[in-house]
Amino acid sequence: MNVINQLEYLPDFSDSEKVLAKYILEHGEKILTMSTQDLAKATYTSPATVVRLCKKIGLKGYNDFKIQYSAELQFNLKHNDLTDVNFPFKEGDSIKAIAHSLANIKKEAIDETHSLVDEKEVRKIVDAMLQARNISIYAISFPLVDALDFQRKLAYIGLKVETCLLEGEQVYQAMNSNNEDVAIILSYSGMTDTMCDIAKILKKRKMKMIYLKSLTIIYILVLAKTGKQRLVHLLPQHHFTTY
Repeated sequence: MNVINQLEYLPDFSDSEKVLAKYILEHGEKILTMSTQDLAKATYTSPATVVRLCKKIGLKGYNDFKIQYSAELQFNLKHNDLTDVNFPFKEGDSIKAIAHSLANIKKEAIDETHSLVDEKEVRKIVDAMLQARNISIYAISFPLVDALDFQRKLAYIGLKVETCLLEGEQVYQAMNSNNEDVAIILSYSGMTDTMCDIAKILKKRKMKMIYLKSLTIIYILVLAKTGKQRLVHLLPQHHFTTY
């Protein structure tokens, strides 16, 4: 569970929590020397707000937060020379240099994703998929290519997977699902109108959902039992490619 990404992108912070998150991101390692009282005083909030923010991002408390935050700061320090995914090469670069940069993007994405894997939470997702009557994947545009690739790989191990190519068909697919099924939604921004509409339909159908969004988070929604969202895991911001 990546703390830094959650502080940057999680949308449901209160105003006080947003102030805390901004301060933490701006002051880096200094936070590791501060107590809850120190941090609360520096941000004009309260120790209770500090603890509440830690729990909101899935941690037990402030000490747990500092351990995780320290590990991520060290990881980022060691990987501050990552290839810029938006400008991986320059005009005039040799073919060899371009090929090297493109290969590095793939390697870095794999390494970053591996560093974020929470085995217990992945196991929960796998168990939900294995117990499902059907698995349906929803995606449009470029993520649809990855959805079809994932569908093919699951078929190799005997899992029944449905993926509709047309947006309208995906809506009908969602309307015909039930709480014995599992849905996987792929959306790079997480804000695609069609995918948001499908998620609303699935929620009404009390579906289990795994929502993959680059830059933000994966949700598994066990709505049939709790009616609540459960934060599972963060993805790096590179891409969805399934390896």
